[in-house]
Amino acid sequence: MRNYYAISPLSKSEYYVQGQRATLNEANVAWALEQLEQTYIFQFSILGGKILRGGMVIDFMILTPIPIPLEVNGEYWHRNMELELRQKAEVDAYLSRYGYASLEILWGNQTDTPELALANVRRILYG
Repeated sequence: MRNYYAISPLSKSEYYVQGQRATLNEANVAWALEQLEQTYIFQFSILGGKILRGGMVIDFMILTPIPIPLEVNGEYWHRNMELELRQKAEVDAYLSRYGYASLEILWGNQTDTPELALANVRRILYG
């Protein structure tokens, strides 16, 4: 699957990744993955995604030899760090049950610019 990162020609404030609407932070991460020549799936559904009870959607599934699930959590929707970390533990248990690696989270301030996103995605992938 070819990766896709673009700003909509209709509006400078609309971002799309692989044909799906994205936030600026998600678009920056997609750009970083492109720069690192990584293959990924944006809005990766597990067990039916949000349509089926018990399913979930992960922002990015990076298709390395061992797929890496990656969430991009901006400050607007994910302000409560304690709650987010508690939910991460639940998601990690769920992912491990189905053979996925532990969820990686990038916070808004780590992806506010393409350069920050690149540095932080590189850290996740290569240590």
